[in-house]
Amino acid sequence: MSQRAKDLLDEAAAGVEPRSADPVATVVRRGRAVRARAVAAGGLAVVAVLTGGTVAGVRLVDSPPPGVVTETAAAAKPATRPDRPPNPRVERGRIVAGDVSVAVPKGWKALPIEGASCGLQSMNLLFGEGGNPWGPSIYCATAQIEVLSTFDVFPWVHVMSGTDPMAPDAWQIAAAVPYRMATLDGGAPAWFRTDADGSYRVVLPWSRVEVTVRGDADLRRRVLDSLRTGRWEPDALVLPKATEYAALTVTTVAGAAGEVKLTAPARIKRALALLREAAVVEEGDSCAREDQPTVALEIGRSPANPNKETGSFVISLAEGCHEVVSEEGGRARLDAASLTELGDLFGVRLP
Repeated sequence: MSQRAKDLLDEAAAGVEPRSADPVATVVRRGRAVRARAVAAGGLAVVAVLTGGTVAGVRLVDSPPPGVVTETAAAAKPATRPDRPPNPRVERGRIVAGDVSVAVPKGWKALPIEGASCGLQSMNLLFGEGGNPWGPSIYCATAQIEVLSTFDVFPWVHVMSGTDPMAPDAWQIAAAVPYRMATLDGGAPAWFRTDADGSYRVVLPWSRVEVTVRGDADLRRRVLDSLRTGRWEPDALVLPKATEYAALTVTTVAGAAGEVKLTAPARIKRALALLREAAVVEEGDSCAREDQPTVALEIGRSPANPNKETGSFVISLAEGCHEVVSEEGGRARLDAASLTELGDLFGVRLP
């Protein structure tokens, strides 16, 4: 890595600050009766509270009325990451995709994204399988709410070069600002990002589902309030086997994405060892919140390899909460010394 790149990334990581609270404030509250029904059905509610305009996962514990026997959250069957992204479908007024479901707002239509008319679909919810991981969206339709399966959620974006989207090599991959993250009530991680066009993305990496909201504070609140996930048990980080390549992405002082790449096998193996040694976060002990600064880490085969096999991670930089979530599964926490060493491997000062 050149000295110029090192200086740039040192400055960027050292000055990482939480993104300003999203102007679309989000608050998710559930009534006692709704929560009781969710527990009785064996599902887990997802709740978020307003913390400076950000979303934070909160555990709900409600006792059933005397004499009422319900299936507890602890007894619910744990969710597992699907081998391939689920195929979202409409079921009783909700979009269901694996262990995730989102309510269709009253008065709205739910339409398959495949075959939907081009342009923004107002008061329509689009659902379906997302585009493949090697190119931009294959659909020309967008909506105020989209529930799509996803193949690869590492924080990058497709940028078009030139003016013809159909031209050869028209699309190039560029680093994107790392996702923020929080832990939802059932233990599922949620990764959040607001794109340049105002789209608010909620990625559920273990479920391989992405929910996008294009709308005001009320619409976002309604969508998040209706979001349900399964129950996920604590587990160690799922790590890749390949060590050809690694990339660390940070948010620069200017709010852009800065990326440092690493190809030295010994350093990459040491980075994996640090992740392997990280302490598993036990149920209810997650400290990740959406307002915390983060970095993104990718380790695996070279991007030039046609059979790209990588592991993707989001790491919180918050003091005392260096939580790590693997896209493939698992949640752990690095101590301060390990986080510092991880940054040193890339020539970047962390936190």
